[in-house]
Amino acid sequence: MSIESDVREELEQALGLSKETLPERLWKYLKHRSLFAQYIRREISRDALVRECTAAIEFLGLERTVYGPAPMLTQKQRQRAADHQTVLAILLAGEARADREVQEFRRVELKGKTLSPAELDAWLHQQGEIDKSEPVGEASWRLLGCAGPDDTPIAVQARSGGTLEKLRVLAERLARQFSWNVMQATRFVLSDTVPAVPLIKLHVDYSRRWPGATRIILDIDPTASPRLVAEQFRKRRQSLFTRRLRLLGPRPLKLAAFSAERPTDEPWGVRMEAWNALHGDSRYTRVNNFKRDCLDARRRILTLGEPDSSRRR
Repeated sequence: MSIESDVREELEQALGLSKETLPERLWKYLKHRSLFAQYIRREISRDALVRECTAAIEFLGLERTVYGPAPMLTQKQRQRAADHQTVLAILLAGEARADREVQEFRRVELKGKTLSPAELDAWLHQQGEIDKSEPVGEASWRLLGCAGPDDTPIAVQARSGGTLEKLRVLAERLARQFSWNVMQATRFVLSDTVPAVPLIKLHVDYSRRWPGATRIILDIDPTASPRLVAEQFRKRRQSLFTRRLRLLGPRPLKLAAFSAERPTDEPWGVRMEAWNALHGDSRYTRVNNFKRDCLDARRRILTLGEPDSSRRR
């Protein structure tokens, strides 16, 4: 792994993002402002870099790109309560409303009241400034997201020891407990808006270097139909890859595995002789052809046939 990849992974962890999801536009911004170089030279700390990232996300309007959707039920949907998922969402919110930490946060930090959607942005940024002004020891920073009006994401910096950090920790626990995302949970704590609970949530762990290591992760409600699951998976896979995915036949699979198990400094001629000794029905007479087929099989498996120019950056 390169230094650049290491730093990107550090930032993703610090920002609470999944692996390989840091927007390329944000990364280019950090490099353009020489922040990446300054961090490598240890002229700025990781927390300073995280603060710059948080500010850049807001400045560049990347909240939705970073966080993705965070749907909340409308008042009309709650009143109709016309389907299983809506009623489940209402019941889960009721359980969360009885949570002691939720009640305590609202009592202490919100003075016993919840916020309207229009008040969320101002309260979060104002509280962030208050947290920054309070004297603490060595502070660390994380990114806190909240679903704002019309489900537009709001991103703010949460300082260790501050109210927003307390909110972030609480929101992460609620998200794990009730199958929400953190933005939904933050909005619920602050405004009592009910988070929607979709039948299927999809998450992608995308590998830039080796697309073959990419994983599409489906979070599925037990009531979802197999047909719907298959359709959602098909659409997501099509959006990720430019070409139709085809599995290789037995021979190229064996070539790729055989070549990978051989010593890296072994001459290709010696490697071909070893292959011929084990696979008499698939013998090679030309070293160049054997090398070409081995490398091509390896490439096709690791990249799923994606050309370099089309891989996600």
